[in-house]
Amino acid sequence: MRIAVFVSLIVGVVCMAGVIYYTPAEYVLPQQSYQTIGSKSVNFQYIILSKSEQVVMLLKGWVFSPVQITEIKPFEVEIIGEDMHSEIKIPARRSGIYILMDQYLFVLPKQTSKVVVGGYEIQLSGISYTTKSSRGEGSPGMEILNDQNQPTMRFRLGEKILIKISAGMKSTGGYELLIDSVELIEQTLRIKAHVVSPSPSTPVTQAFTYPAMIIEIDEPLRPGIYQIVCTLFDVNEIELSGEFEIF
Repeated sequence: MRIAVFVSLIVGVVCMAGVIYYTPAEYVLPQQSYQTIGSKSVNFQYIILSKSEQVVMLLKGWVFSPVQITEIKPFEVEIIGEDMHSEIKIPARRSGIYILMDQYLFVLPKQTSKVVVGGYEIQLSGISYTTKSSRGEGSPGMEILNDQNQPTMRFRLGEKILIKISAGMKSTGGYELLIDSVELIEQTLRIKAHVVSPSPSTPVTQAFTYPAMIIEIDEPLRPGIYQIVCTLFDVNEIELSGEFEIF
């Protein structure tokens, strides 16, 4: 509630100006609310709070840096959109073996199409969604579920739509499936995902695992028939497809 009130106040202030606004935001939401981009050594977490009048987002992250360095460079954040390209430097600080970018609240012009931080892109033209880890199936696949986690291909208008992506069976622990983007192009949901494998030096569970991720579509969709195309990057590129109807 506090962050919602704060966002409303900030958006009201900058709405007339149409400028880029950013400020530290100490209020951290539950970790499962954040989407992630990066790798094992560089990781950024973000939440898109609004895309109505302006793009409002929270952004934080870290870089694994066990070697002590004398100069800690700020994080560079690029704001890119139609006829706009701005660069912002966010202070960095060391905490143990990590270089941290504390959480910031960004209020950006509506035409912002993407934010680039640490070389990783956050696409803002995509549809709003949240993700949570799950246990998948023995083979790579995709399921369309309702809010009771029951398979279905038909949804009433306003009903929650869940899409479960499974990476298949893995011989050990340490594997993770990450969702890179979800875009709605006309009546097609295009999903990109990839599997992160454990490094040879990482201790892992010596048992079969079934990494998967559930995508919950947060934006209401209009009635109609929708296609889903998911490109899953693992050892090979796998394309998964399905469809559902909203009535």
